[in-house]
Amino acid sequence: MFKVPTSLIRPSMPRTFLFLLGIWSVIVGCILGVVLYFSTREEREIALNRAMDSYHKDLAYRRWASERGGVYVPLNGKTPPNPHLSHRPDRDITTSQGKALTLVNPAYMTRMVHELGADAYGLQGHITSLHPIRPENAPDAWERRALESFERGARNYSEVLRENGRPVLRYMGAFLVDSSCLACHAQQGYKVGDVRGGISVTVPVGSGPSALGLSHKAISLLAVASFWLMGAGAIFVWVRRIVRSAQVQQRMVEELKERSQRFEAIRATTPDSLWFLDREGLIQWVNETYCRLSGYDREELLGQPISLVEAQETPDEVAHHFADIQQGRDVEHRFRTQHRAKDGRILDLEVTTSLLSSKGEVVSFLRDITQEVQASRQIRESEARFRQLFESSPAPMFIHREGRILHANLAMARLLEAEDPGGILNREVMPFIHPDFQAVVGERARALHESNLPAQPMAMTLLTLKGREVWVEAQSVSLDLPGGLAGLVFAQDLTERRRAEDERLKLETEIQHAQKLDSLGSLAGGIAHDMNNVLAAILGMSSLLQAKAQGDDALARSLQTIEKAAGRGRDLVKGLTDFARKGLQEARIMDLNAMVREELDLLVRTSRQRFIFDVQLEDDLPPIMGEPSTLGSAFMNLCVNAFDAMPRGGTLQVRTRRQGAQVILVVADTGQGIPAEVLPRVTEPFFTTKPTGRGTGLGLAMVYGTMKAHGGALDIQSEVGKGTRISLSFPAAEKGAETAGAKPVASAPQAASLRILVVDDDALIRSILPAMLEQLGHQVETASSGLEALRRLDAGLPADLVILDHNMPGLSGAETLPRILQLRPGLRVLVTTGFLDNELKLLLAGFPAVLALQKPFTLAELRQLLEGLTGQDETGN
Repeated sequence: MFKVPTSLIRPSMPRTFLFLLGIWSVIVGCILGVVLYFSTREEREIALNRAMDSYHKDLAYRRWASERGGVYVPLNGKTPPNPHLSHRPDRDITTSQGKALTLVNPAYMTRMVHELGADAYGLQGHITSLHPIRPENAPDAWERRALESFERGARNYSEVLRENGRPVLRYMGAFLVDSSCLACHAQQGYKVGDVRGGISVTVPVGSGPSALGLSHKAISLLAVASFWLMGAGAIFVWVRRIVRSAQVQQRMVEELKERSQRFEAIRATTPDSLWFLDREGLIQWVNETYCRLSGYDREELLGQPISLVEAQETPDEVAHHFADIQQGRDVEHRFRTQHRAKDGRILDLEVTTSLLSSKGEVVSFLRDITQEVQASRQIRESEARFRQLFESSPAPMFIHREGRILHANLAMARLLEAEDPGGILNREVMPFIHPDFQAVVGERARALHESNLPAQPMAMTLLTLKGREVWVEAQSVSLDLPGGLAGLVFAQDLTERRRAEDERLKLETEIQHAQKLDSLGSLAGGIAHDMNNVLAAILGMSSLLQAKAQGDDALARSLQTIEKAAGRGRDLVKGLTDFARKGLQEARIMDLNAMVREELDLLVRTSRQRFIFDVQLEDDLPPIMGEPSTLGSAFMNLCVNAFDAMPRGGTLQVRTRRQGAQVILVVADTGQGIPAEVLPRVTEPFFTTKPTGRGTGLGLAMVYGTMKAHGGALDIQSEVGKGTRISLSFPAAEKGAETAGAKPVASAPQAASLRILVVDDDALIRSILPAMLEQLGHQVETASSGLEALRRLDAGLPADLVILDHNMPGLSGAETLPRILQLRPGLRVLVTTGFLDNELKLLLAGFPAVLALQKPFTLAELRQLLEGLTGQDETGN
């Protein structure tokens, strides 16, 4: 009988079953392979014999017809006259009865027989030749290969192929020219014995379906599969019985082994000491734990009485105690005693005994409680020290239970303005807690009682016996005292610290607000370059078209609107980047009233009719030092906010006036107003009270940053339901200073023609800036990178001026500039940038002759800068 390997039984039944099933599958697979091999071979031989029989039959029919010169058949649609026999005068005849007949040659007859046999018997025959007379007899690719093999001397050719997903055997036999064939084919040059062509037969491989609708091969496969399944089932049943029996035996062995190992592990590794005593009270076995504890070797203890190590009882008491345990009398089986170690140390032990058998053998577990005894002694000493520390500590402390003060030290009594601790003992705790904190303190007290975990420090206000408020930081811990859990509270007087903390927080709030604005400015600087490139194309094209549209007032006004809108976008980006700077970059003396009138003109033309504008601008208003574009954006922000606050219409009030050394601009509305709790946050970046999608939260933050940069002040007053009033205060400039104004394009004189190389990676800039320069009469070349510009200059490109973009990928403007000046030391360079950051300022400081132009810019601004450059060249500067 086959024996299953133990290594297979031990893990699990599936593994054993799969192992044997694999062997059985290999055996059945080999049988299946042999069956399929011989079945396939037999099927192919049968198909070949059928094909050869069909070939020989066709050859016999053809020879019979050939020897008789063909066959006459009725002339009709199925057998029309053969055009290839037109040279035969006897091709068409009429019988004496008047019936028309036509001559069918052997090849034609064979082809018609093949067509009939394909439909009736499934055999596809085809007479063919490399030089067929009829197109229907032309060979396919396989037949051509067979015919070519006949040319090399072969007389038959066969191959198994797949057609329509089923295997078929294709066979072709050659037919040779005999004397009877020359009657029709002599003109083709054939002679007796030549290979005229061949007859191909296509036969399906395999038998047809049986009575069950299955082929013989499918029945064989089904039989083998059934045989495999029966064997697999037998293996499964047999393995399951064998494995279950083996597993039961194995579990029994493992359980016995596990019990033995567990007992040995307990004896050898238990943290407690363990020994066995025989019926005489002598030590029969002792573990290593007791040996280490007592200092004795096992050999020194085996066979010795307990009295050898007993330090608390006499030998007689030990013997009497042991006898009581053996006889099962009512004695304590767990007790405390003391043993003497080998070095004389006294060990405090807790002993648990148990009678093992009727023979009187006893097992004892001995737990070392020396440290517990010492700890208990230390606890008593610690309690005395704690009481002394508690009462004399300068930190206020008290102990409470169930809401009443049990103990308090002198510092706590003084904090609560009591003469001594007795003045607050047995009082309820809550009356000393400010009402604002009583709910929180009560919840924390319950949580402390439930979790016994120290609570986090908490700042609160206490009320003294005299009603004075005291700020403290209190922390509670749970104490396990006689009588139940209690809470110990530590308090620290924070009254003076709180006052200083309020002052510090106020200062920190102001600093944090400034830092938020600086951070927003840094973020805005990151997108300013790309935004200004887009605006530069719009602003440049509009100013260029204005110069070309002189005489067309309507078009000029439209272009001026586009230019003003693009300028508004430039001012908006500039307003964002203002967060990144501390002061003004383009400050000049300006007329505040003129700026207000210009912005109001745009507002009146673009706002809806339901708003009423109440404008009062004080005459002879002193000028201020500022940036008109930045202040225009700030004023526009305030007006747009006012419109948003009046969704159903209202009045927008704009006032300017002089107040001492200050110039005041007031924007007020009659809208919804701002709640008092929100008002302190309205200048924070990204804070908005508008619905989602209606505001970015940057408007007032930008206004705040603008006023800070101008050295002014922002004051906001608002009342819900009545409206908001915002005042901007500016330092007045000295009288007689020149007021800022715009220079028209038409009034600027024509600058000398320059050869200019424009270097910019942005295709928009490379398309609009050359057109602007050519409008001003200059010759322009472009380069899309710093590297391309250097190559063209090195190749000798003539240039009077290079307009270089600062922020480019690859070789940046800062890296390209020194290389240009190294190639052309006297070449003038103008650096353009979408954001004038500190890096560019440091770069320009190292090249005093290099100027900067901030994007976007108008044609007039570009002409003014180029005229300055040509003017410096003419004067030698």
